[in-house]
Amino acid sequence: VLFVIDMARQAAAFVRERLAAGDSVIVKQDFHQGGHGNEIITGDPRTRQIGAIGMTVVADPDEIPGVLDERWPAYSNDGTRKVVLEQYLHDSVPIGAEVDIDDDAITVRHTGEMRMTPVFDGVVLPGLTMTTEQTDRFRSAVVALCRAVRAIGYRGLINVDGIVDPAGRVLLTEYNGRLGGTTHLHWLGLSTVGPDYADRSVFVSNNDWKVPSFTTALERLESAGLVYTRARGSGVVITCDHTAQSGAVEYCVIGTDHASADATEKALKELF
Repeated sequence: VLFVIDMARQAAAFVRERLAAGDSVIVKQDFHQGGHGNEIITGDPRTRQIGAIGMTVVADPDEIPGVLDERWPAYSNDGTRKVVLEQYLHDSVPIGAEVDIDDDAITVRHTGEMRMTPVFDGVVLPGLTMTTEQTDRFRSAVVALCRAVRAIGYRGLINVDGIVDPAGRVLLTEYNGRLGGTTHLHWLGLSTVGPDYADRSVFVSNNDWKVPSFTTALERLESAGLVYTRARGSGVVITCDHTAQSGAVEYCVIGTDHASADATEKALKELF
């Protein structure tokens, strides 16, 4: 269930209807990324907050208009943008794909799962919990969507998001025609593993590893023997340094399988 509107009054009716049915609602800013513009409105305090920066538990339906009136300037960027409201599907696994569209082909670079804590904090490529059948369904849906997008003239990179809900359904949630949160991992895969990196390796990334400095983090990784080497075919690559802004770096663990990538990441987390 999806509703795109520009008035809080319409939003209140939608939220009231969904909560009365026992559902929750996720409210999204029209332009944002990684879940940072999303908030959940729910009547159930047990709701797990996945893919949203905030969550409001509404005990009484009569509270809904007040909640929306208070938050509407943030949701709508002070009335300059429409607001997206969707039924929030509890306990779903966020998934994504990056695709290259050109005149001759639609190429799925990779698929995987997004790590949410509670907003975007990295990926696992390929996904850890998706079944082969779910991955195939997702790829098929992504390619079908990209055919339509190509037909209206788009060429270039496109990132498609979706979810696998607790019933096993694979649903698309949004797409963005631009560089995405895994574009750099594609180029990393090509330069380290090769063009078949998506089939021969596992990439596990994290966007917020708190460290004293880039230099100190690299020294610790080298001392522990965790830095990626071509000879070993596994290890850690620091992919972004924003210690000056947030006291953290981003990293990617490259492994030969999920178990080896998980073991490397656990060892990394013990360094600080």
